[in-house]
This record gives sequence, C-alpha cells and structure tokens, in this order.
Amino acid sequence: MKVSVYGSLVKGMHNHDYYLGKAKYVGEYYTTPDFTLYSLNSFPGLKKNGCTSIRMEVYDVSKIELKRIDSLEGYVKSNPNNHYERTIMKTPYGRAIGYEYNHSVKGLPVVSGGCWKQFKRLQKVDKHV
Repeated sequence: MKVSVYGSLVKGMHNHDYYLGKAKYVGEYYTTPDFTLYSLNSFPGLKKNGCTSIRMEVYDVSKIELKRIDSLEGYVKSNPNNHYERTIMKTPYGRAIGYEYNHSVKGLPVVSGGCWKQFKRLQKVDKHV
C-alpha cells in the first residue's frame, strides 16, 4: 500500500529514517491547491478546504510500517479523537493514505508555500541571523 507524507516523515526530516527508511520511495508531487499546512511546532498539520498546493512524498509501505506510522500520527480506526485522521490522497502514483490533522488550527501559523522541509530550513536560517 502507499502512503503520502508531508512533514516529519519526508526525506531528511527527523522521523523519516525510523519510519520510512526501509520503505520504497515512489516519488514526490504537489497536491491540487485545496489544502492548508499549519505549523504545530516540530511537525505540521494538514487541513482540507484551503488554497495551497502541498509538497508530498509517496512510499510503498508494509502493513508493519503502516501500523507504526498510524501510531506516530495518533490514529486508531473509528476513534473520533484521533490526532490525525486517515484520508485518501490522489497522487500521480495512484491512491495513497494521507493524514489530516483532526483538531482546531485556530491561531496556528500557516506554512506558506506548502513545503514543510523548506519552512523548517528557513526557520533555522532566521534563528542564526
């Protein structure tokens, strides 16, 4: 099965190696401009009904890898209080499981440009200036 990731799980970010280091990388893409990405500090939250294209990476994962990712994302089937909810993402590589933030984003900073990795890189530069 495929997963589509956009935050701490993308290549070069802090959760990638542990959760997706052995998964098959399929490719990257930008979503249609229907989302907003919010900063939750050390990781982002994706919400539908926005106006930004989000940079995503797609991986083929095993059932065990998917279970680990579900745990990281705070997802349990049929739980209305999940941290993230699974959603189906339409990708150039076929349908993939994605994760949408399941809580209020009121007052949270928006990740302009839709790329978490670039946003974090710019934050590091700003701290050193």
